[in-house]
Amino acid sequence: MNTGTAPIMKCALLKCAATAFGVAVLLGCNRDPSPPAGTVPAVPTDALSTPGCQSVAGAQPSKVIAFYFHRTVRCQSCLAIEDISRQAIEAGFIDALGEGKLEWRPLNLDEAENAHFEKDFELTTQSLVLSRIEGGKTIQWKNLKDVWKLLDNPVGLERYVHDEVAGYLGTAAAK
Repeated sequence: MNTGTAPIMKCALLKCAATAFGVAVLLGCNRDPSPPAGTVPAVPTDALSTPGCQSVAGAQPSKVIAFYFHRTVRCQSCLAIEDISRQAIEAGFIDALGEGKLEWRPLNLDEAENAHFEKDFELTTQSLVLSRIEGGKTIQWKNLKDVWKLLDNPVGLERYVHDEVAGYLGTAAAK
C-alpha cells in the first residue's frame, strides 16, 4: 500500500467527523487529495456514497463501476452503445450488481459536476470506462474503445462488454 495514503485517510476521517458535527473544515483537511498528473485519478466524489468516510472505517467494499459517458445531445450510435452495454452488464452480472460488486453508471459530461471525468479518464468522445475501486480509491481503469468498432455488430459488442467486465471482476467470461 502506498504510504502516502495515510494522511489522506486521516484527513477523510477528520472530514467525516467534521461533517457529523456540522463543521466545514477541521485541521486544514480542505486540501485537494487529487493525485499528481499522469497517475490514476482519484475516485470521483460522486462515485461512492460518503466518499472517504466508509473506506476509512473499512466498510467500503471493492467494486467495479462501469461508467458510460455521454453528452446532452446524443446520436443513435451513442444511444445504441449505451443500451447494448447496459443490457450486457444487467443480464450477465445479476449477482455482482445485487451484491454491490458492480455498478452501472451513465453520466452526462455536459453537467458541471461530471466535467472532471474528461481529464480523469482521458476521454475524447462518448465512452464506456471500467473503473476498479478498492479502499475508496480508483486503482485501475480502462476505456473500452472497441465499443465504437463493434457498433454494427450488436452480438460482438455485447460479448466484448461482457468479457471486459468479467475480466475486471475476476469472473469467468462464459455466459
